[in-house]
Amino acid sequence: MGTMVDISNAMLAIMGGIFLVVVMVVLWNMGLMNGLRRYGEVGLRLAIGEPKGHVYRSLIANMSRAVDWGVSRYSAVILWCKQNHF
Repeated sequence: MGTMVDISNAMLAIMGGIFLVVVMVVLWNMGLMNGLRRYGEVGLRLAIGEPKGHVYRSLIANMSRAVDWGVSRYSAVILWCKQNHF
């Protein structure tokens, strides 16, 4: 019986890891799509004279906020599942 529990825990960890990777890829893609959506805005900001570094930093900051939000929610769900023995 203990072996079965160990196997189920290992399978849960593997599935959780795969899910985490998939979520990270989806959020990364969301950041890329956000950058494409804002392509015109970036061009306008550069044309007005805003420094290129500031434009890039703002895009990266927006993308990292989305990734941080997704990872923190995923971590909260995993912790809740572990505490409630799911």
